[in-house]
Amino acid sequence: MHSSSALSQNERHVSVARQGEHRRAENPPSVSDTSVAPIPAPTAQQTISAASRTDDPRAALRRRWTGPLIVVLLVVAAWVLLAHTSRTDGGGWSFEWWGVYAVVVLFAITSALSGRFWPIKIVEGDDGRLSVSKAQIAIWTAAVAYSYVTLYAARALAAHDLRPIDNIPMNVLIVLGISAASAIGAKAITVNKIASNQLHTTSKPDPASLGDLVAGNDNCPDLNKVQMLFWTLVSVAVYLSLTHGAIGHFFRGVDCSSASTGAAMTAIGTLATGLRDTNCLGLPNIDPVLMVLMGLSHGTYLGGMLTQTDLPRITGVSPLSGPPGTTVVVQGMDFGTAPGSLYLANVAYWGPVMTWDDEKIAFGWPANDATGQPWVTGTSVAITIVAGGQQAQGTASFTVTQPVATTALVAS
Repeated sequence: MHSSSALSQNERHVSVARQGEHRRAENPPSVSDTSVAPIPAPTAQQTISAASRTDDPRAALRRRWTGPLIVVLLVVAAWVLLAHTSRTDGGGWSFEWWGVYAVVVLFAITSALSGRFWPIKIVEGDDGRLSVSKAQIAIWTAAVAYSYVTLYAARALAAHDLRPIDNIPMNVLIVLGISAASAIGAKAITVNKIASNQLHTTSKPDPASLGDLVAGNDNCPDLNKVQMLFWTLVSVAVYLSLTHGAIGHFFRGVDCSSASTGAAMTAIGTLATGLRDTNCLGLPNIDPVLMVLMGLSHGTYLGGMLTQTDLPRITGVSPLSGPPGTTVVVQGMDFGTAPGSLYLANVAYWGPVMTWDDEKIAFGWPANDATGQPWVTGTSVAITIVAGGQQAQGTASFTVTQPVATTALVAS
């Protein structure tokens, strides 16, 4: 008996000593504390992190060789293009492949810097949806890069003119400026509305899709987005066709002297046999009518964003009834994270709000009404929420029941 008791006491001292190693010296463990806290099970995030650390050598190896491999592939592609590009008659689409190559290089650089190697991710917003404002600036950037490199390749390889293209029409610069301004403006409007609680962003549960470019946050078609995307694609298609036509003008010996002023590529004459006008290989202009249509679509899109708000909505209340002191939870959406105003029977709530977040508001039902009198049993009180300066849509009410009787204990 004594031996067993002594052994049990020694085990307790060992357990306490082990716990004491992890505590501060000024708070020594109690001898009576014989329990050891169980080790918590690893969370899913910790499991994923552990798995990623296990595969870390392979991941590091892939990251190390992905960049050099892309560079090698791009160099090989450039060599193949250089070896097979026609330098005499410009037949086929040889020079256009240089434009495609430039877009691929642009995408590779962007992907390497952003870490997003799937093309669609480049125009994805913070909420997981594809952004039409990012898409249109990406489309125009790729289109102008394609045209410039295509025309410069024809100039350098066919005309042996290595000078940069300097006859860039003003409309091209304006379109690039409009695209950038539209993307920046859309971002600024969104950030400002989020800061003022007029707009609340929620991450999209489904993967990003092309439908996001023409749909709003409610997944319904947004005509402002449809209009801007349509005129962007039409204008880019016309612009690329003019690029291909410019190469044709050059090899046919068309006199394109007006191209230096940024005018549209039109045949104003034919040069002598064997002569070619490098003015044909300047960036084509954008038709003024298309400029107006694009400008209107961008303005409509930004105007729609200015008027867009997420009105708060009440979807329910729990519980529906109870005595004073009951914790009442109002469910809904778009309440915001900054506390707004709560009203009971059109009177500002006179008690503390427990929690206020985007989807629920919890508060304790006061013991007395706004006049300081006890609640009348059976009274149904309307609950009103004002969030972000907007009154929540929907109705909610709470019925006050008789307080629970309490029995005082009197010492005998």
